[in-house]
Amino acid sequence: MLLCMTTIRQIDARIKSLQNRLDEVSGTQDLIVEKMASDIEEIRRGMSLILAMLSRDPELAKLLTPDTQEPSKDQQG
Repeated sequence: MLLCMTTIRQIDARIKSLQNRLDEVSGTQDLIVEKMASDIEEIRRGMSLILAMLSRDPELAKLLTPDTQEPSKDQQG
């Protein structure tokens, strides 16, 4: 009976240890997801700023849009 109680205590301690580790990993994953979401939001804001700049400056948009560039001498024939 004593061996059984010792084994149960060991198993219980191991379960608690694994639960603590799982909580640590979950916390780390939450931090990683929050960081990724922050990075994505920063990229979105940057893209919005770039698009706003392009919409206000047609000349800048022409420089960045390959379709509107003048054909090079090689392309002219």
